[in-house]
Amino acid sequence: MQTTQALLRTVTLRSLMLAAVFAVIFLIFFRGGVLPYLLGLLFGTALGILNFRQLGVTIEKAVAMSPSKAQTYATVHYFIRFSLVAAALLVSILSEQIQVLGMVAGLMTVKLIIYMTQLLSGSSKSKNISKRKEE
Repeated sequence: MQTTQALLRTVTLRSLMLAAVFAVIFLIFFRGGVLPYLLGLLFGTALGILNFRQLGVTIEKAVAMSPSKAQTYATVHYFIRFSLVAAALLVSILSEQIQVLGMVAGLMTVKLIIYMTQLLSGSSKSKNISKRKEE
């Protein structure tokens, strides 16, 4: 439980830092109408972090259940998270105040942080991922 909380905190902080980098990039490239991009980035990042935290809670609860109950529980919560992301993307598509590019960039921050952390860690497992298997 303690390591899970530390991981959630680390991924959250790094995601916020990456979102700040995206915000600077948006400020540089979209000088005139940057506010919709920044709002999309803000909401996308918040939703991405919320999704990641909810995934952690779902996994912790599912581990304590029987396999059939855990499968049902995890599936239901997956569709809840999926529906929230779909609704947020739909709102950003239909709204002029929130830009889709910002929303997608925000949603991707958590995933990018997880990938970068895994690839940049010194573990042998992550190093073996990129090695070519020769026959």
